Amino acid sequence: MLAGRGQINLSTSLGPIDPLCQLDEGQGYDELLPHSVSVRDEGRLLHVLDLPTLIAAKTKAGRPKDRIVLPILIATLQERNKGKQ
Repeated sequence: MLAGRGQINLSTSLGPIDPLCQLDEGQGYDELLPHSVSVRDEGRLLHVLDLPTLIAAKTKAGRPKDRIVLPILIATLQERNKGKQ
């Protein structure tokens, strides 16, 4: 199922999850993995997009639900970058 395209709605013991198989043409799992960070939750290893890639994806999508969180994500990235200087 995950090798396909589009969004999949799944129900898990941890709650609902709606993974995308591909963000855009040429932006599937293999291409995005280098732009992810690993997070461990209850013993499970998860790969989530890094902040710059997430911002780029939400900017490109341009949906209202994406636009509304962009200022928060951008401010978070700026704060993280301050700490690296």
